[in-house]
Amino acid sequence: MKPVFLLPLLFSTVKGIYDNHETVVTPLDDTELIRRTLEQLQLTRNAADACSACKSRLSIGKVLSSTRPDIVPYVFKRWCTEAMNDAGQCEMNFSPFSPDKSSLGSDFILMLQSMSPEGLDGDYFCYYYESKCFQRPQTPEINLDTMWPPKPKSYSAPVQRGESFNVLHLGNINLQPDYAVASEANCSQSTCCSPFSSNLNNAPKGYSMHVSDTKTGTASFFNSSYSRGKFEKGNYVDIFNKDAWCPAHGFGTYMCDSPPVLLNSTLRNIRNFHENSLDFEFAIVTGSAVDHRDRQFLTKNGHISTQDLAYRAIQFHLHSIPVFPSFGDTYPKHQFAPKSHISFSGQQWQFDFQADLMTRLAWIDSNEVSQIRYNHFGYAVVTNRGLKVISLNSKVWSTKNLYNFISTQSPDRFGVWRFLVEELLDSEQNNQRVWIIGEHPPSVNSMPIASQVFLTIVRRFSPKVIAAILFGHEDEFLQVIYDTDCKETSDAAVAFALMAPPISPFQGSNPGWRYYSVDEDTFDIVNSFTFYTPLNDSYVNSGAEPVWRFGYSARELLDPCEHWPTEQPLRPGFWHTVSMSLHNDSSIASTLEGVRRRWSPYTQDSCPEVDEYRDNLHCLTTSFTVDQKHDCMGSDEQNDFFEPQCPAEIPRKLPPYLPSQYYEEYVESSKARGSTKHGMKFVDSV
Repeated sequence: MKPVFLLPLLFSTVKGIYDNHETVVTPLDDTELIRRTLEQLQLTRNAADACSACKSRLSIGKVLSSTRPDIVPYVFKRWCTEAMNDAGQCEMNFSPFSPDKSSLGSDFILMLQSMSPEGLDGDYFCYYYESKCFQRPQTPEINLDTMWPPKPKSYSAPVQRGESFNVLHLGNINLQPDYAVASEANCSQSTCCSPFSSNLNNAPKGYSMHVSDTKTGTASFFNSSYSRGKFEKGNYVDIFNKDAWCPAHGFGTYMCDSPPVLLNSTLRNIRNFHENSLDFEFAIVTGSAVDHRDRQFLTKNGHISTQDLAYRAIQFHLHSIPVFPSFGDTYPKHQFAPKSHISFSGQQWQFDFQADLMTRLAWIDSNEVSQIRYNHFGYAVVTNRGLKVISLNSKVWSTKNLYNFISTQSPDRFGVWRFLVEELLDSEQNNQRVWIIGEHPPSVNSMPIASQVFLTIVRRFSPKVIAAILFGHEDEFLQVIYDTDCKETSDAAVAFALMAPPISPFQGSNPGWRYYSVDEDTFDIVNSFTFYTPLNDSYVNSGAEPVWRFGYSARELLDPCEHWPTEQPLRPGFWHTVSMSLHNDSSIASTLEGVRRRWSPYTQDSCPEVDEYRDNLHCLTTSFTVDQKHDCMGSDEQNDFFEPQCPAEIPRKLPPYLPSQYYEEYVESSKARGSTKHGMKFVDSV
């Protein structure tokens, strides 16, 4: 049976039940409706075309959601499990809203009611959420010329004067408040090192975990803390009474998020620099405050309290430094409806909380607080020196936000692009420079139309108005924006985006932070300086605090021969040169791989298939949109998060915290987390 016949059949089923006035609606009728709906959903599994089958399921769901939304969760959960998908993921994908778990069923119903399954909405949803649908929709052309006057022919950036000041940049915090020392760090969940973390595979008989190094000190399993900014070494935790493959260490563990002591150590290190030498004028935070835990363990109260704890810790350590965050944490996870949607009133509490939090912290004034409360997608603030910082909520372009699959051909349902353009036009008229900040770039987990609109806006207002674009993501990296897709030259480079190093060691990176030296007149970035701590060194240091190191400056590491003029700031041409060198110099690729991981044990000294890896890195550095990245890499990979990187291998010198005989299986199991069978694949992920 072809999928095209399924929707009329289901519609007649539903219509027959409700149009027959002689039928009394009883629980038996519900049972029959459920049975027939499941029968139609199950028939879609036999379709040869996975994309059409997926759209048929959406159509079935849309009809059911318009008549009996109350049974949609049960029907789709049952279909999901009968399709041999993970029962836990099925529960989280289709169960109704709950303050006790971040389930998406209510958002899924609202998406079904408002979307067009047989149109572009369905095409995009099935491409990103059906595991066997590889038909990438063609991005329609969007004309934005009516949003602004023509770009002046003379539109160069202002000239640098020479004096500079410092700005702090923090990436993903991902605070894990319930981080438990000696808990399972090699777990079967999305994030490990919590009381609920476990490995579904039992350790084999005779398995022994190496947890100490006699040359450097005792293994660090101490319940330490910070009290009023001072470190207090806690009691030793007896790991031999714990049933764990890999016990979590005191200051954090790779593949886990940030324990409170790691966040405090980071902020204390920053404060020492601020008080003794650097003097940060303001700070930006472009990452998530909430950890990556599985949705079943994410609660509404936990979501609120984690943000509150993270930002209050920042205020405690940084004192009077103004901090401008880019909010992106939402509950349920990743979900955020536009104000025009019927469900939005139920989400206002999140923006009230963020606005109230900013009021208490006193980082921004009442006007910006009102923007957070009522704009929902961002705010703009002007610093004491006159730089405008525009903060955007990247959930408005995220593929993980189900509301982005409604009316996909309408480029600005949230109103974010109108807001951004109006702010940029105002700055253009007043000869004001602008920084744009957000959580993740529009080339990662992003809707293609939204990312193309963002690119068009950046091209229009660069390089005169936009001085920098700054994001926070799991990988520290860079992107170059050109004024055309057909020309990658230094002269054509008009803007750039930088990703900050995350504090969280999730996905095998060393914790880090960065600051910029900024020209006081043009607000161009003159240089960037990154600091990090080798987390594995804290595993065997007898419970002492981590040692923070200077990592690199962009000028010294990426331009060692000083080809770029020392009197020039790091404008787009500089980052273009770095990107182009990936084609010609394999050492640059190795350097950038080290930078991305901050030289953790997961960093590879050399990379197999180095030419392909180098080309893919070049694609990442020159792609600001989803389409640019796909076209450059020649791939129809659905999940934008899985960006190219050197594959993890067993290090030549294994650190003492990794079980060598099981390391390869550990890496493979980490890659396999969240994999699904046939069907809609909303999995727990970043």
